[in-house]
Amino acid sequence: EARKAGRAFDFLRMTVFPYVQLKGSSYEGWIQYWWRPWRRREEFFRELLPRKRIIVCSRHAGRPVFVFLSRRFSPTESLQLFGFDDDFSFGILQSNIHWQWAVAVGSKIKEDTRYTARVWTTFPWPQEPTEEEVASVASAGRNLRRVRDELMAANGWSLRALHQAAEIPGPHPLKDAQSALDEAVRRAYGMPDGQDATEFLLELNKLVAEDEAAGHTVQGPGLPRGVDPKDPRWTSDDCIEPPPA
Repeated sequence: EARKAGRAFDFLRMTVFPYVQLKGSSYEGWIQYWWRPWRRREEFFRELLPRKRIIVCSRHAGRPVFVFLSRRFSPTESLQLFGFDDDFSFGILQSNIHWQWAVAVGSKIKEDTRYTARVWTTFPWPQEPTEEEVASVASAGRNLRRVRDELMAANGWSLRALHQAAEIPGPHPLKDAQSALDEAVRRAYGMPDGQDATEFLLELNKLVAEDEAAGHTVQGPGLPRGVDPKDPRWTSDDCIEPPPA
């Protein structure tokens, strides 16, 4: 591997090897293969090969900020990765409905929410959304990203600065875009007006678990069964790209 990698291996020896020497005793077998990630998750990344982008969020966060990240990046363990590239999945994950579940089920790091595996494995997705509802969630998600990009470009803000500005009392374009997305997601779930989102999801979680136990097919994460994954109503290609070389 050193011969194949050449100068890249030398760079890893200089930058990575000291870190593994320091931390390797806590990770069984890592010191023998210090130039590789301890857990490479090869199956997961093989599944991502056809995709040009994936959804990511910070593993520890004080607010819901999900983005599409180019597959040209090599994500670190500081990010939570979701192997979807469609706008519907982005809309569901970016919704406050999903974030309320993450806050309720996830753990805490000081004041921040830690997005854990338990959040993901217990979060029930819309079970019977119509194509129109899927398209509505996708459209609202694209609009929210457009609003974020325009506001950051106009003000020289980072994503963090943008969301901090939107938390000041009063109207804000990002608040409007988020509210529109949340309403589209509520309709996709068939959530009654005024019902608490976490209460609704708890009930749905129970129903889905009962259906699974009975051997019935349930709707898992991602685009609903039966819809065309290439339909332009829920496909796009915008994402965060690496800076030019």
